[in-house]
Amino acid sequence: MKWKLSTFKSLTNTRARTRTGHFNDIRKALLTPWSRLNIKEKKQLPLWSPTVFTNNRRRCGANAHVLHFLVYDLDDGLTSFDTWRLFHKYLVMAHTSFSHRPQHHKYRIIL
Repeated sequence: MKWKLSTFKSLTNTRARTRTGHFNDIRKALLTPWSRLNIKEKKQLPLWSPTVFTNNRRRCGANAHVLHFLVYDLDDGLTSFDTWRLFHKYLVMAHTSFSHRPQHHKYRIIL
């Protein structure tokens, strides 16, 4: 089975590019540590969205066509990273956010 998502070159780029791949290919792409990309600031990060936008248009609710993943964004700093284990019966991924710190957890759980 193939999955779809959208990517963006950076925070300020709103033009979506639809990507299609098998789960393991998408998992590898999403879980590659950003430190390997030699990125120093959050605004330099390439972005992704679980949404496919109509005709690869701009990132906005009006252009949203379909969602392929459910994403929980946990930024409260109180929820430990291993919470993703609650979803062990599903295809699940989890990755820390750019601003994650050991004393303040920020991460995503992706189903």
